[in-house]
Amino acid sequence: RTEKSRIIVTEVKENMIGLLVEEVPEVLRIQEGNIDPAPEVFETRVHSDFIKGVGKLEKRLIILLDVDKILSKEEVTQVGEMKK
Repeated sequence: RTEKSRIIVTEVKENMIGLLVEEVPEVLRIQEGNIDPAPEVFETRVHSDFIKGVGKLEKRLIILLDVDKILSKEEVTQVGEMKK
């Protein structure tokens, strides 16, 4: 952990979880109408299965991750068991 580390709280498969990330350079709000589905061919360091769509904000394209797919089935199960 560093001073730049942050916890992102999100919902995965109906479970609220916190994800520890190295850094959050900025937080953006993108209107749903400005989000397109991910293209079939996508050149990025992020595996395309994890990409939910592409957001357009001013002159920028923002890759949107599908948090439901980031965790494995086993990890989602473990999160669900923590609630009990």
